[in-house]
Amino acid sequence: MKKKLLSPTKRRYAIIRKRRIILRTLRDEIWTTIEIIALWIDRSHETTRTTLKQMQRDGLVKCCAINTGYGRKIVVWGLTRHGYAMSFNEDEEMVDGRIMEPSKIRPTTLNHRLDIQKMRIRMQRIGYRDWQADYAFKNTKQLGDKWPDALATNSEGKRVAFEIERTIKSVKRYREIMIAHLVAMKNGVYDKVIYLSPDPKITRRVEKIFHSIETVIFKGQQVSITSEHLSFFKFDTYDA
Repeated sequence: MKKKLLSPTKRRYAIIRKRRIILRTLRDEIWTTIEIIALWIDRSHETTRTTLKQMQRDGLVKCCAINTGYGRKIVVWGLTRHGYAMSFNEDEEMVDGRIMEPSKIRPTTLNHRLDIQKMRIRMQRIGYRDWQADYAFKNTKQLGDKWPDALATNSEGKRVAFEIERTIKSVKRYREIMIAHLVAMKNGVYDKVIYLSPDPKITRRVEKIFHSIETVIFKGQQVSITSEHLSFFKFDTYDA
C-alpha cells in the first residue's frame, strides 16, 4: 500500500511544526545530537538531518564536533543568535539566554547531559511536564550549592527531582547530597527524588549506599536518618 501523500498545505504545516519544536527545545537544552532531535520530532535520522541542514542554510542552527577523547568525536547542534530570537512567537516577550558555545561544552560531562535530555523525552511521554534541566535553576537561593540534574511535575502534581547517575560517588558525597535533598524537600522546592542509572548494578549499589547511611550532619548537628527520610528517594534504571 502506498503511503498517503500530504497536501502542500499540510506539508508546510508539518515543516513549520518540526522547526518550531527544534527551535523551542534547543532554546531550553542549548545543544544536543541529531539522534535526540530525531526523538523530539519523531522522525527518522535522515529526515532530521535534512531538516537541520535546511535550518542551518537559513541561519537558525549551527553544529560543531566535540572531541571526547580516544579519537572519538560527537557532533552537536545548537541555535545561532538569530535562531534563538526566532524561537519566540511574535506575541512572546523575548528574554536573553544562552546559545551553544563549543568552548564551554565539557567532554567529561557530555554523555551525562545527553542522558538527561533522553530522560526528558521519556518522562514527558508518560505525563511529566514543566521539565527544567539543572542549568535553568542552579545557584538559586532555595537550592544552595547542590541542585538535582532536573526537575519536573508528574501527573499527580508532585514536583520531582531527577538525578542521572552514570557512576558511583563516595559515601561521604552521598551524605552531603542526601541532606541537601532533604532540606530542599522540607523547604517545599520538590516532593521526592528519583535516581536513574543506565545499569541495574549501579542502581542497586546507589540504593544500598543510601540505605546504609544512618546519620548526616546538618548545621553542625548529627541527624539520624529514618525510614521516613529514605521513603522520599526512589531508585531505578533508565529503561524502567
